[in-house]
Amino acid sequence: MLIFKRGNKVLSAAPLLCAAACVASFALACGSTSTGLGEPGGAAGGNSVAGASAAGSSAQAGSTASGGASAGSGALAGNAGTSSGTGCNQPTLTAATVCNGNYPKTSINALRSARAPGCFEMSHVGLVARTDSPTEPRLYVQDMGGGDTSALLAKCATTATHACDPAVKAKIPQLFDTPTEGAQLSMRGYYQIGGVTGFEEFYIEDIIDECKHVTRPAPIALSPADITRDARVPAKWFRRATVAIPAADPLVVYDFSPPELLLGQPQCPDYAGFAMISKSAGAAPPAACMGQKNPAARGAPDSKEVLIGRQFFNQFLFAADCACTAASNIRIVAPTATVSGTVLGYLILEQDKASTAAYQVFEPAADQTFPIH
Repeated sequence: MLIFKRGNKVLSAAPLLCAAACVASFALACGSTSTGLGEPGGAAGGNSVAGASAAGSSAQAGSTASGGASAGSGALAGNAGTSSGTGCNQPTLTAATVCNGNYPKTSINALRSARAPGCFEMSHVGLVARTDSPTEPRLYVQDMGGGDTSALLAKCATTATHACDPAVKAKIPQLFDTPTEGAQLSMRGYYQIGGVTGFEEFYIEDIIDECKHVTRPAPIALSPADITRDARVPAKWFRRATVAIPAADPLVVYDFSPPELLLGQPQCPDYAGFAMISKSAGAAPPAACMGQKNPAARGAPDSKEVLIGRQFFNQFLFAADCACTAASNIRIVAPTATVSGTVLGYLILEQDKASTAAYQVFEPAADQTFPIH
């Protein structure tokens, strides 16, 4: 499992690295195949910054990640029925059985409202987004009826106790995914929720493609205050969302090197994102890159900073990762850069695994939906 480091602490696990060979260029080192650009829409997820699954070019799947901006080419969902469980409404025969096959059926809303960890099947949910990570892909899924606490982030973790079998992982790029529709599916696995921080996630053990298409939900509206690091709006987490940022008070670049998003390796990628803050906070611009080295993190950062993640690194190319200045598919932000207008993305909570510290991260869907100038 990949980790962040913050000082001497181990931070929230997140699929943020390629293989060890991913050094200078995400696309060249890891084989990026995502085609999702343009129209704001569906798939997002996972704090990954290194390489898309090569399977993402499947004629049935569209791109590996759509971040709400996929140009998915698929016209069909699932594969022809086979004995391996890759057809419509088929469990995967080799899927992990840590839960001993016991998956009480539930909706996401009921699951999150009960706040009780355990093995469950999230039944008949819609695919809203999926991340670019080839090693630990994440899926954003949502109940058909929408509403508060109706969405959740699920991850296919191959090293967790509730592991995601390779055959299950192979289903992910085959799921129907276009700018306007996603696959209807049922998902089995383990729901985890932190009693102190409220951090929650779903470990995928199996995915059952129901070979139906559902319309992507319309985005909800969040305020700039909702997406700050220390705010907490759990009812809105994991949902496709817009934020109206006033032209008179734009977000400005605040920190190239937020410790929460440090990967802790002196190569590309070294950071999983950067921080911005409202101009009205009066913060001075950060220092710029020193060659391929990031400037020092701000001391005592303002709790109203907005952590900007890069789960959709194939579509959201903006970064402040100075180790990646030579990468052709990275756009290093200027210290004086700003964002205003209506932006689109996903708000999630990440957790420091060595303590009870947690922080919100806003994951932009694509460059076009989070234009930095």
